[in-house]
Amino acid sequence: MDNSKTTVLFSAIVAAPFGAVGIRTEAGAVRELVYLPPRFDEKAPSDKAAEKAVRQLGRYFAEPDFRFDLPLVPAGTAFQRKVWDVIAAIPRGDVLTYGEVAKIIQSAPRAVGQACGANW
Repeated sequence: MDNSKTTVLFSAIVAAPFGAVGIRTEAGAVRELVYLPPRFDEKAPSDKAAEKAVRQLGRYFAEPDFRFDLPLVPAGTAFQRKVWDVIAAIPRGDVLTYGEVAKIIQSAPRAVGQACGANW
């Protein structure tokens, strides 16, 4: 499919078991991963951060326990980043409620829920 107008929005596009993933980078770091339908053609990485993201996504698709180690563009408030750091550390298969995360960071469950909702 000719999706050249859309592919310019991404530093790379990689095939995934569920379709494709568009990778956006900025200043040597990953800004965003976007779930795409399978009709999108793969696009070779245009920079080092996108190359690293493509490699790590491939590892993750092959090994679900793989832990990402990507440079990320700073986003969110200090509080949101605190919540996101805790949820990123939850092992695969484990679950924490907003209340449990709130206890870890000494906050309120509703605030944790809002921070989780802002992590798109």
